Amino acid sequence: MTYKEEADENAFGAAHFFKKLNQEYPDKYTAQHQINKLFDTAFWGPFAVGNDTIYMEYNFKLFRWMTGDKEWYDTGLEETAEINLNMPKKKLKLAVSENTVYVGKRDGHLLVSFDRGNNWIDLTPTLPFSVKTFKDIFVDGSSAYIATDSGIIYTDGGRRCHTVTDTAGTNLIMERLAIDDSVLYGVTKQSGIYRLENGSWQQIVSNTPDNVTSLAVTGETIYIGTAHNEVLHYTIRE
Repeated sequence: MTYKEEADENAFGAAHFFKKLNQEYPDKYTAQHQINKLFDTAFWGPFAVGNDTIYMEYNFKLFRWMTGDKEWYDTGLEETAEINLNMPKKKLKLAVSENTVYVGKRDGHLLVSFDRGNNWIDLTPTLPFSVKTFKDIFVDGSSAYIATDSGIIYTDGGRRCHTVTDTAGTNLIMERLAIDDSVLYGVTKQSGIYRLENGSWQQIVSNTPDNVTSLAVTGETIYIGTAHNEVLHYTIRE
């Protein structure tokens, strides 16, 4: 099979990406702008580090490099969402803790590996609701908290999987997650910053911007970054 035949046959992954780059578009200026963004998405993917191992998405494939390796190892995980010019709006989410790797794909699938990417388990059928976009993933051992466009999910690697709500049972949409001293924090667009207490979200800050891009916590201080390159901090006193 020639490369062109392979690209025509595959509707996803690296081969289809190159097919999209060669496609003709009626609006040349807009198409070139979108293609440049798609190009950046393919070759400037997310990365994460666990112990002496680095994981990085490149050309819509996930690769691994360990200390002493002479080349990157293809983990076999490849993007299966349809590749189109709107794809730059979605990012693959990657989180690592020791040998455990969680991946939230652009097509709404959640996968986990407990052996550094040698084998993968698809957790999507166990999720309590369908997901279109993964926003953030925090891993603690083999367990994970996952922020999505439909709410927060807790999973212990697939054995249990449930929605994390506030005390009223509201399924909050968190934009970013952070942890300090084994306590999980999250920030929403509309209702502020929350802390996970006894398995439920408790609001601790009510007035925050709606364009938060990052969240960090240390002691009594919470930092948030915004899309306007601002950094704000809040002091929490019990």
